Amino acid sequence: RAMIANYHNADLFISIHSNSYTASPNVSGIQVLYHAHDKAKVKKEETVALAKIMLEELVKGTGAADKGIIPRERTVVIRDTEMPSVLIELGFLTNEKEAQLLNDDEYQNILVESIIKGIEKYFDLY
Repeated sequence: RAMIANYHNADLFISIHSNSYTASPNVSGIQVLYHAHDKAKVKKEETVALAKIMLEELVKGTGAADKGIIPRERTVVIRDTEMPSVLIELGFLTNEKEAQLLNDDEYQNILVESIIKGIEKYFDLY
């Protein structure tokens, strides 16, 4: 996926996932992962800004718990892309209430609209 994004000179790369945490089924919320260092063509600050904006818009749009932005060094899709990139964990499938929300069309539309607002806000600033 990183290679495809690089080949097509994408402006951003956003990887969308659902989380799980079997040790505690009550854990819920949205997390955004970002690459922990500068990359050849992208400063860490740009990626951190994207992560913060995406988390802010998703939490605002959904009312979900803010689980923070998390630096990662080895996650391939955010490490090997040559553009600002984030990996969004939209919620925890191990949380029954959140799993139901993630399967709800209306909630999915809110997630999509929040991601779009985040992208637009990022491009307004960068």
